[in-house]
Amino acid sequence: MVKVCKACGYQNPDYATYCIRCGALLENITQQQTQYPYQQSLQYSPSKNRRKRKSKNDVVHLSFNDQNPEIRGIGNLIYGIGWIATFIFVVGLFSFFGSMAAESSVSGPLPPGPTPPMQTLVAAIVQSYIYAAEMLIELFIVIIALIVMLIYGVYKTYKGLSYLGGYVPHTGIGRAGAVLDAIPPLMLLGNILLGTSLFLVGSKYKNARLKVGGIMTAIPYPLLGFAGGAPIAALLSMMWFIGLTVAYSGGYSILKKYYLTQGQAGQS
Repeated sequence: MVKVCKACGYQNPDYATYCIRCGALLENITQQQTQYPYQQSLQYSPSKNRRKRKSKNDVVHLSFNDQNPEIRGIGNLIYGIGWIATFIFVVGLFSFFGSMAAESSVSGPLPPGPTPPMQTLVAAIVQSYIYAAEMLIELFIVIIALIVMLIYGVYKTYKGLSYLGGYVPHTGIGRAGAVLDAIPPLMLLGNILLGTSLFLVGSKYKNARLKVGGIMTAIPYPLLGFAGGAPIAALLSMMWFIGLTVAYSGGYSILKKYYLTQGQAGQS
């Protein structure tokens, strides 16, 4: 027995008070599962790792072990795009300030003055090499951390879309986009494909924030900013961060409603 939401037509478990998809209040009339046979109900399924129930706010990590593949898919998807969004934010911030510093630097001949002693000159050169070596080591550590962050985000995004493959059409587009995101020069094309897939996921579950976030992610912002120079292009690329963050909040709201209904079932 299920409760069919009159607002969106979604089939909810018979113990649900509110629609898992749209949040509308459900009536007490139940209907047989024979209606809407093409839909897969997001019904209660106990987590394999029950000790994680103690942290009710951590619905994303809780979803990783849920027996419902749709919930596992949404959880992995938004967790992955969260890491990709963080990567884009950090790289965009460094690119913006780096390009601003490069454009503001003025090169030219040194002002006339007395020639420093040879010992002082050698000491200055050695000190500059030491400083450059320290900066390179720190930069190498940051780059490695960013690469690990990006690869992990791509992996979780790909995994989430794989789970949703049987429920959302054309998730292969998003998986291809996630793989392209792992190659920063191809991230523009990758985000177009990933944003399209996020929009389709939002359409499936009728979540406006997922759809809006998908549209924002699919816009090629760097191309729009090239006319204004490198700083503008770097700044506009951070709009991807905003789009992925909006999509994350949409997926999070789906998980929150699902586990809220699950908690109500446990109390009944």
